[in-house]
Amino acid sequence: MNLSPDMYAEFVLPFDRALLERYGGGVVHFCGRGDHYIDLLAGVPELTGIQLSQPECNDMEKIYRHTVDRGIPLFGLPLEAAEQALACGRPLHGLVHCC
Repeated sequence: MNLSPDMYAEFVLPFDRALLERYGGGVVHFCGRGDHYIDLLAGVPELTGIQLSQPECNDMEKIYRHTVDRGIPLFGLPLEAAEQALACGRPLHGLVHCC
């Protein structure tokens, strides 16, 4: 995503929050980088999952801290990314679905 955390907070997060509240939860997808605003998105109580397509563009430790460590599943994570995390001793808490 080519938006700063401040821009995301002002222009996107209110709509993400409204949609998640309106429909009682949901999964949010992002392409590319999202680690710079994952803390903001993960703070929405109705968020039930994250699906990201390019782990190589992200600080995955930051993604894991704000998702699986908080009980928010990751969906469709490339198998190689999950295997790399596990090989480094990173717990995924059974909350990662791989493709």
